[in-house]
Amino acid sequence: MKTSHPIEVEVHSPDEVAEIFDAVSYQKGSSIIRMLNDYLGPEKFTKGLQLYIHRHKYGNTTTDDLWNALSEVCGEDVGSIMSTWTRQVGFPVLTVHKVSDTAEDGLVISIQQDRFLAEGGYNGNGDDTSAWYVPVTICEAADSTKIMKRVLVPPSARTEPFNVHLPGGSQIRLNPSAVGFYRVQYEGSLMAPILEALGEGRLEHRDRLCVLADAFALARAGRSRMTSALTMASTLHCEGNYIVWRELHGQLGSLRSLLQERCAPSHDAAGAEVTTPFEEALNTFIVHLAEPSLKRLGRFGKVTVLSRMVGVHLVRPCEFR
Repeated sequence: MKTSHPIEVEVHSPDEVAEIFDAVSYQKGSSIIRMLNDYLGPEKFTKGLQLYIHRHKYGNTTTDDLWNALSEVCGEDVGSIMSTWTRQVGFPVLTVHKVSDTAEDGLVISIQQDRFLAEGGYNGNGDDTSAWYVPVTICEAADSTKIMKRVLVPPSARTEPFNVHLPGGSQIRLNPSAVGFYRVQYEGSLMAPILEALGEGRLEHRDRLCVLADAFALARAGRSRMTSALTMASTLHCEGNYIVWRELHGQLGSLRSLLQERCAPSHDAAGAEVTTPFEEALNTFIVHLAEPSLKRLGRFGKVTVLSRMVGVHLVRPCEFR
């Protein structure tokens, strides 16, 4: 959102504490610490924490004290990296392009960053200069355990593409296991192998959830077409994980609500309201996705079209494997 607050905020009175310690402080704060742990490595991160705790035991500390301890252990300027996450609002979206793929140079991709706004809009007009040091892990498109490269995308990637060289013919995906606190938008042919891996069930549920959430978030923000997100969703027609289904349920439910708001209601000859062609098409799509799981759970055919997705959503997590 355009209006928010950084993680790190000065507190001038006790009355401000309740206002500041919210989802941004706790949820975003814990997420970027998790991202930092992955970037530095668990061993260095743990040693840095031990140094920080030992050095400041029985005393008060600041955020910089933690960054300084981690910097001493890992040999990197952690403070400069993390200040871009704690002292400014928002988080980035990374746009990935394929520059070339030749026998001589291998696969070359470019990464550019911009502030992501859920309500839509770009920030290239100069009114927002937010930029981050972004720890990025690149893996094989179908396997999060096969890490190909780790890079630190600099703030300059907001205005100048940051190129990454990989083996020729590689099929890649960013942010394995959804550790990074950013959205990813793939341009051109880079998305095809990810869709193929989704359709073949080769991605772990955390990765399926990540790429699905990114696709719908980018579509809602106007950065991609909603048809792209629905194409991705269509590959999950045999999905059996509750968490992924909950995400699907929420995204498709929001889309249905939007259609109901934007489309003028239709009425039959008797004056009764009927579903619009757009709603009917979406309902058919939802049934196509839900039918395999509902049949497996013995629920298909026992509920109405509009409640089938609710039926999936309310199923206990243990019923999905």
